[in-house]
Amino acid sequence: GGQQPGQTGPMTEEQVKKAYIVKQQRWLLFLRHASKCQAAEGQCQYTPHCHVAKNLWEHVLKCTLPTCVYPRCLASRELLKHHQNCKDARCPVCGPVRSAMVKQRAGHQQQGGGQGGMMQGQGQGGGG
Repeated sequence: GGQQPGQTGPMTEEQVKKAYIVKQQRWLLFLRHASKCQAAEGQCQYTPHCHVAKNLWEHVLKCTLPTCVYPRCLASRELLKHHQNCKDARCPVCGPVRSAMVKQRAGHQQQGGGQGGMMQGQGQGGGG
């Protein structure tokens, strides 16, 4: 939970933006988890809602309807499309998500003997 105690009244525009960005980041990581998770319904250690995301993921992969009414379909497709095409290291949504993914990958490699080489290019120069 991230509620600050004693905070009353409406959030500032800055806080609203931050909350929205965090929600997007979590959603991306949630969908990514669902795409890889092998646990049976109700067995996932990561989240009790994993099967919801799995169902959504399966749907999103096949869906092309511009006005789909499946819950979260359109929002998820837009977010995933943005994330796939986003090359901006400073993107407030994708930047932290990529860092988290790299960390997760590094963690998995250490468990599996760690033969992965140093494939991540540290950005030399860069457009702008």
